[in-house]
Amino acid sequence: MKTNRKKRWIRSAGALLTVSVVVGSLIWFAQGIRVPESFPSRAAASITTVPGAEPPSAHPDAPLAPEKGPLRSWEALPAEAQLDAAARKRVVEKLSQVLAEQYVYKDRGDRMAEWIRSRLKDGAYDGIRSPIAFAEALQADLHKIIRDKHLGIRYEPLPTPSATAADVHGSPAPGPRLIASDSGMLPEVRILDGNIGYMAVNAMSSSEAAERAIAAAFALLHQTEALVIDVRGNTGGSPAIVSLIEGYLSEGGSYVTNVVHWRNVDRPEQLRTTDVGKLSYGDPKPVYVLTSPTTFSAAEQLSYDLQAFKRAVIVGEMTGGGSHVSNIGPVSLGHGLVANVPTGYLVNVVTGTNWEETGVQPDVSVPAQEALTTAWSLAARKLAESAADPATKMWLALFSDAKLSGDPGFDAAALVGEYFPIRGGGPAMPAVVHEKDGKLYVQMQTSSGARDAALVSVGGDRYALDGYPAGFSCTFVKQEGKIRLLLASGPGDLTILGK
Repeated sequence: MKTNRKKRWIRSAGALLTVSVVVGSLIWFAQGIRVPESFPSRAAASITTVPGAEPPSAHPDAPLAPEKGPLRSWEALPAEAQLDAAARKRVVEKLSQVLAEQYVYKDRGDRMAEWIRSRLKDGAYDGIRSPIAFAEALQADLHKIIRDKHLGIRYEPLPTPSATAADVHGSPAPGPRLIASDSGMLPEVRILDGNIGYMAVNAMSSSEAAERAIAAAFALLHQTEALVIDVRGNTGGSPAIVSLIEGYLSEGGSYVTNVVHWRNVDRPEQLRTTDVGKLSYGDPKPVYVLTSPTTFSAAEQLSYDLQAFKRAVIVGEMTGGGSHVSNIGPVSLGHGLVANVPTGYLVNVVTGTNWEETGVQPDVSVPAQEALTTAWSLAARKLAESAADPATKMWLALFSDAKLSGDPGFDAAALVGEYFPIRGGGPAMPAVVHEKDGKLYVQMQTSSGARDAALVSVGGDRYALDGYPAGFSCTFVKQEGKIRLLLASGPGDLTILGK
């Protein structure tokens, strides 16, 4: 990815077009959009860990927490699910064999195998008849040797899938298998004030529907001047989706981002970006990626790669710290127990390392709940630097200083009054802000006369206009001791009024 930014002027701030898009409509929209063929590597086509990510959690260690629900009471399990000493021994032997022969690092695999065998011999598992409790005990013992968040044991009395799914990273430590539609992968795509694109990528499922959703999102946001990608709730998935997103954020041909080193394969394997050709979003446009402790695995790869190639600014909190991969799929241990055993590690071609255990360190550290508004302000400030239109430049600069989250910074009484166009603020009609029955209203002149609209707080000092479609907003900010009203009243229609 190129690191230099071309100066771009903002033709239309489009800040006011707020488009919420569910993937169901995205997929419909994408029917006529060409989806570039994903890189057909073995990593993208035949490697799996555990399909289906666990629900987002608030702590990086949370993916390792055991399943909660009725099955935690093993008394409710059928009699055939209870484990006796012989069954526990068979499970330990099977797990020990897989760890010793397949785990990404041989020495650590041997240590874990020896440890759980010794625990079995010492009677640590005696009396554990519940397969759920046994899975928890085994996983806890493994993590005493190595804190690998992709390594884990679960009870799943269902058929174990073959290792042909297109996930390298998959979920964190194995958890309940969730069957969900790919339509939940991209729940929101919209255009923020300032012509800044936003997409929430909550998962990275490997499917044609998911790829079409990504293509549709980038098609919708193609004319925006900056982009925010939100992976704060993304716990991983397919490297094919990572390659596709990175391809849209690049220009030129495909190139290598990471090299996978397998325990059980002599030849390293390359992970590459997808060449999307003219569909590229554009290398020079600013990009911001939002992260949290829940961000994990493939979502971390996207964040780490874009940071390493200096293609994006990472905003939020440190991620979960899981970079190991697997090409053997979920391993059946018998008696309904399944293990997820990493068999490879990644090496980024820029840094020469990865994010295992360390996580991805944000460039701008803020609480996860403040990451979006922080990135929004950073993008507006960045665009203001290169905006050619003076009014747009001033609007973006003021907007970048506005309070966009939390409680309002101004009392209602301070906002009440008449606002008039200011020099350099763009063409506009006067407006009046007044209070009625404890609510703030703005009265604006239109071609059909004056119209009142209630101001609905959407965070900080930014307000939506009740009765208007998404894309219309009022933001208040102080400039040289005076309150300014930043109006967004249509695509490209950004104006500044002052009291």
